[in-house]
Amino acid sequence: MNKRIERLTRELQRLPEGSLYLKRSSKYTAFVHYVGPGEVHNINQNLEFVYALARKKYIRLYIDVLKGTARNKLDSLLESYAAAGLDIPRITLTKEQYAWTHENYKTNTFKPEEKTYRSLGGTMTRSKSEREIANQYDLLGIPMRYEAELLVDLSSLIAELELCTADYRRGRSLFHYSSGVCVWNVPPELSWMNMRGSLWRSFDSRTGMTRIFPDYSSLTFDNEIIYHEHEGVASNPFYRCTSSDRAFIMRETGTVSERNLITTFECDIEASGLIRDLLSAKVLPRI
Repeated sequence: MNKRIERLTRELQRLPEGSLYLKRSSKYTAFVHYVGPGEVHNINQNLEFVYALARKKYIRLYIDVLKGTARNKLDSLLESYAAAGLDIPRITLTKEQYAWTHENYKTNTFKPEEKTYRSLGGTMTRSKSEREIANQYDLLGIPMRYEAELLVDLSSLIAELELCTADYRRGRSLFHYSSGVCVWNVPPELSWMNMRGSLWRSFDSRTGMTRIFPDYSSLTFDNEIIYHEHEGVASNPFYRCTSSDRAFIMRETGTVSERNLITTFECDIEASGLIRDLLSAKVLPRI
C-alpha cells in the first residue's frame, strides 16, 4: 500500500496548482479554478484542465483513505462530480487504466434493451443491484469492464463430459455435469451440453472454444484480470443450473482460481458496506 501512496504522491506533484470548485445554479454547473485571493477563473471551456484539477482533489482525499481515514468525503466528492456531468472513471483512474476501460472490447449483445440502469461512471447495467456494484468500482477507483467477452477453451473437458453423459446416449436423462441430473431435450451429437445458456449456444465444436461474459472484469497492476460474477437471481433453479455451468467451466479450465474470481449474491447488496469491503480487500490492494 505504501508504494501506491508514493505513486499517487508523485502524480499529485505533477498536477496543476490551484483547486477546482463547482459553482452551481438551477440551470448549470460552472467549473472554477481557484489559485489564490483575486485569482479565480472560469474554466468551462477547458475540460482537460477541469479533469486535472478534479484528479488532484480526488488523489488528496484518496491518499487519506489509504492511510485509514474515513472515506465519506471521497464518496461525497465523486457523487458531486457525477452530478456535475464529469466522467468519474476519468477522475479516479490513471491514464493507462482509463484507456483499458475504454478500449473497444466485445461485450454481451444479449437483450441490450435490458441495460437501463446507469452507474456513476456511466456504465449501463441490467439491474439496480448491478448498478450498485458498478458504483462501488467507480467510487473505489477500480478499472472495470462490464460484461466483457472471455474466450474459454473447453477442449480438455470434452472427453470427460462425454463420458459422464453415457446414460443419455442410452436413452436416459442428460447428466448436467456440475449440477446433477437434469432432463433436457438436446440433439444426441450435443449430448453433454445443457443448451439453456449462452455458454453452450456459443460453443464452437471445431475449436473447442466458447464465450463467457463475466459481469465485471478489473485489471491489476501486473496485468492480471480479476473476474466478478454477481448471482442476482440465484433463487431461480434454472438460473442456478446455468450459473454453476459457467463457474465450473471457468474453474476446471484454469481460467479462474480463488485468486482472481469474486462471487456475490443478492443478499450481499442488502448488507451495508459488504460489497465495498469485499472489493477493498480482494481487488484494491492489487490495483
